[in-house]
Amino acid sequence: MGSPKAWPAARSRRAAGIRWGRCCYRLIYTMSLVAAVYAVTAHFRAIPLHRSGELPNQVSSLQANPMQMNQTIPVAHLSRAEQEKLLWIEKPNSLCFGLGNITILSVAIDLPKAYLVQLRKNRLSYAALHGYRYCEVRTPLDFSRPFPWTKVKAMMLLLSFAETVVAMEADAIVRNKTIRVESILSLEQYNVSGKDVIYTSDYQQSHDADPDPKSSINTGVYIMRSSPWTKAFLESQYRLHTSSIFQTSNLEHDAVKVYRMKNKEDFNAHVAIIPFRFMNSPCTWDLDKYEDGDFIAHYAEEHSLDKYERLALQLATMNL
Repeated sequence: MGSPKAWPAARSRRAAGIRWGRCCYRLIYTMSLVAAVYAVTAHFRAIPLHRSGELPNQVSSLQANPMQMNQTIPVAHLSRAEQEKLLWIEKPNSLCFGLGNITILSVAIDLPKAYLVQLRKNRLSYAALHGYRYCEVRTPLDFSRPFPWTKVKAMMLLLSFAETVVAMEADAIVRNKTIRVESILSLEQYNVSGKDVIYTSDYQQSHDADPDPKSSINTGVYIMRSSPWTKAFLESQYRLHTSSIFQTSNLEHDAVKVYRMKNKEDFNAHVAIIPFRFMNSPCTWDLDKYEDGDFIAHYAEEHSLDKYERLALQLATMNL
């Protein structure tokens, strides 16, 4: 234990060591805090908000050279409150761009990079032109289910804070950018006002035919408003996943059909069906009912790598 005469000196050295350790700890803590503040500030300064109608320079460069496959497209930052509600979209390779009361949603899983560039060019330019938000999901949100259910899950999450969401399949392309979503929401002749969901007629009908309450529907492009009924409707679809009838690739469409059959009056009270020419015109090799001036062309063929590579080349030559 040493001589008692040495104890005061030892205690003095220990006290000095403790004071020095505390000083170092405070210095390191202060430096870490300053570094963290600087990093956050630099991050938010790096990508400024973009006004409606403007695209970031990086997006413009992609428009000029669509074959820059590996270039990252920056997105406008959301408010802190929206960031908290958008944790799901922070998954790898997913994004949201812009702000607005109307959100466009697309699920883009396993798409070729060449087509993804064309898809983003189309969506981002249209959203920026009208002041909408564009959200894109490129990873499944529920790995226990086939990826088509990701769109339903994304809809459920988006409608927790977005007023209106337009779901568009990845093979649906905006061809007439002068048409606003608000014009669809005000189609009085089809009793759209007050409805929670807007689907289009299926492709068996002619381009100019008007649907009736019994018409078949297509879920390639549709609009949903945030409401208790819409959220319950989506949750009902999601629960139907375990049903043995879902053996086809069009899982979401089948779920809607089942709900409609079981709840006919409720479905008709909350859902409007409009002609596909307003926002979902088929444009395929076998079924081409798209006409010049239509809002959205839906290249509704079977999902395959060849299809999207062919579409990428076609869209690259079009002024969209």
